[in-house]
Amino acid sequence: MMDKQEEISFLPCPKIIAVDNKKEHLELIIKALLKVGLPALPLIYSIADGISPPEIFEPGRARILFLDLNLGEIENLSSTSQVASLLEEILVKLSPSGPFIIVFWTQHPKEVEPVISHIAKYAEQRKTPLPIEYFVIEKALFIDKQTPSAELLKAISTLLHKNKLFLSLLAWEYEIEKACAKTLQTITGLIKKPQTKGTCLDQKDLIDILRALGKGAFGQKNTQDNPGRAITKGLSPLLLDHIDGIPINRKYLDLWKESIQGGWKRGLPKTVSPAALNSKCIVDLNNHSLDMRGVWYQFNEQAIRKRAFWKKYFGLDRKGILEEFINPSAIDNEKAVRDSVKPGLLECTAACDFMNGKVPLKRFVLCAMVPSDKSEYFIWPNRKFRHDAIYEAKSILFDDGKEYYLFIDFKFSVSLPSNNELLSEEFTTRILRVRNGLLTDIIARFASHTTRPGYFSM
Repeated sequence: MMDKQEEISFLPCPKIIAVDNKKEHLELIIKALLKVGLPALPLIYSIADGISPPEIFEPGRARILFLDLNLGEIENLSSTSQVASLLEEILVKLSPSGPFIIVFWTQHPKEVEPVISHIAKYAEQRKTPLPIEYFVIEKALFIDKQTPSAELLKAISTLLHKNKLFLSLLAWEYEIEKACAKTLQTITGLIKKPQTKGTCLDQKDLIDILRALGKGAFGQKNTQDNPGRAITKGLSPLLLDHIDGIPINRKYLDLWKESIQGGWKRGLPKTVSPAALNSKCIVDLNNHSLDMRGVWYQFNEQAIRKRAFWKKYFGLDRKGILEEFINPSAIDNEKAVRDSVKPGLLECTAACDFMNGKVPLKRFVLCAMVPSDKSEYFIWPNRKFRHDAIYEAKSILFDDGKEYYLFIDFKFSVSLPSNNELLSEEFTTRILRVRNGLLTDIIARFASHTTRPGYFSM
């Protein structure tokens, strides 16, 4: 049973956090934020303990940070590294993920730029999250009053509306959160009667509705075994529909238009390759457990060097299998090219069977990862008919900096139980999961390939 603290932790955390070492200054900025309609989490800083977010605080959710610059009351602010180290500690502890901005609420506005430059210089080395922009409010102009002045309220409002891109992203995030709320509202809206001898809605009816959604999406046995995952899957289609149906008002459209106008002919930034983008959007390199669809199993080196291994499962030796992928007209060093290939299996069981637990046997197709510098030997600009079975996917950038292209051969498919030796650590390693968008396309192409008609022809 979860304790009270764990239950509370499911509530959304404030996205605005203010940090100061002086209580009266912290209270002033918190009051000002409330007056402009922005509730914030106040954190007092002490030299002995730093900051102590409440136990219910979930790191990574903050979007706007109000930070005092001289938290340590350092007399000589020219010691940039000393001032910066305290702020680095704050940023690492709060660990905001995704876009965020910093508003320095400080009596030393001239020292902000050298401090933030120092933080940026060592950010990668020290794993310090960086804002997409920072602003400064000169504290000395406002702290002589106990209540927020109109000038302070105006300064806050003006700064927070300066970065249109940031506002657009916040607006998008807000619309997604509204879609989640609408999803729950849709379900609870089905319950009309209060519970017996009571004035509240009957929770048993709500449980029955959620249970039905779970069983419909995940099957009865799976829902009994894992109701949390089942109900998540059951609510997902409704959530996605609410997301697709987000009413796009004129202000929202104009905000995005203003924030990303111009530069439509530009491609990706030089520091982000298509492979790097693909590794985030079309595959998941971190979450690929056994009970998920679209998992890519890479054959271990010791297994694939054995001739009997290939003959047993695929009827050909390793050379014959890899030649299915290779374009022989382009090759100059066949052995070197073959040795660079990392073959494996891609799980592509039908979604219906998988979700309902009807998978005594999972369906797999043969796949291969090819280093980007060897990809020219595998891409068929003018495919032969026998190579219509080859699916050319995208390039992926792995965490070690190596880039690979993904290829799939629909000619070689196999059905295996989850406990088959091919899926054990002795033979394979799970390295990624193909996300639903790409997986759906792969399975559709696989289905098309396996159902192509044949007829007598002279």
